[in-house]
Amino acid sequence: MSILRGVVQIPRVIVFVFLVGVSAIVCLYVASTYSNSPLIFSVTTGLVGGLTIFLFDKLIGYKESVLLGTRDWIVGTLRSRDDRAFYSNLIARTNVRIGFMGKSGLRFLTDFADVDAVGEENKRLLLALQRGVKIRFLLADAEFLELEERQKIDDVKRMIQKLRENLGSSGSNLEVLYYQFQPSFSVFIADDTVIFGSNFPGSKSRATPSIVSDAKGKVAQSYIEFFEGQWRSGARK
Repeated sequence: MSILRGVVQIPRVIVFVFLVGVSAIVCLYVASTYSNSPLIFSVTTGLVGGLTIFLFDKLIGYKESVLLGTRDWIVGTLRSRDDRAFYSNLIARTNVRIGFMGKSGLRFLTDFADVDAVGEENKRLLLALQRGVKIRFLLADAEFLELEERQKIDDVKRMIQKLRENLGSSGSNLEVLYYQFQPSFSVFIADDTVIFGSNFPGSKSRATPSIVSDAKGKVAQSYIEFFEGQWRSGARK
């Protein structure tokens, strides 16, 4: 299945089912037209109308699902980035890699890297590191942050240091670099799931919506490639 210039290329099986449905509609309509029985006429007319609506609805629904989902492996959207339960479950299922690119990262660390917390919910990153997940933070350099975010840098560094101290040998799984430009978007990579969205000047990043995509998607790939490019050459310790 492919999409060229916004036109959905429908698989043959879908076309076959649609044609069968149309043929059934025609047969029912002919039967009702030439039947002398009012009962048969009313029943077949109802079936014709119902089947027509059903086929049309399914065809439109299929087209929308392809355009919105399969075309670029879009899984869904988040109304805000403040959905702790969603991120918590995602981190808990992650086995290989986590990449975070954002402003200061303080809220994310506070939510999921609290080494003094009693329950697991606030220790998701700590537990992930202990089971061998590689975690990389790509954060904005202080000079590119707004004043409110800039004031969080020291807290972030203290939390990261405390996290490393509690990890022991697993501390090598945690890396942090700083990029040298104004933060305009955020990226969260957890194995094959990528979440990305914009950072609007003067607004809380947690309040802005995000797109959830499979890493196979072209848009998601562009964010992953940018993350990796900055990690290799554009960021500093």
